[in-house]
Amino acid sequence: MKLQLEWDTPNQMAVLTVFDKSHRTEVRGNYFVGSKYIGDELDRLIDVLPTKVINISVLFTGAVIHLRKDTAKIVSDFLTNEDMLRHNVLSSKEEVPYQTKVYDDDPPQRELRRVQRLFKEYNL
Repeated sequence: MKLQLEWDTPNQMAVLTVFDKSHRTEVRGNYFVGSKYIGDELDRLIDVLPTKVINISVLFTGAVIHLRKDTAKIVSDFLTNEDMLRHNVLSSKEEVPYQTKVYDDDPPQRELRRVQRLFKEYNL
């Protein structure tokens, strides 16, 4: 497995390409990756990379980095989890019922309760 980070200037995106045998996966993210953290998929992938094994600075120069099997498994697992998460989020169709809650400090509700107490008090 090998990684290569490229900058797609017209679209203002950074693209990390992961080559794995016959598969090619592009992870797109923040154009200022490495200097501005926004928590997108690319930022999370770079967070997963073990910095003791990979020199991240070389990755930011656009050089191709070859990964060992154990490091490649970390990247592969991350991409699988992200794909499953994206699938679950996009395929969820369960609607959450909208519930209103009346708080005691709501002025119209307080006034209504006051009027109801008066009606009860005077048997109206």
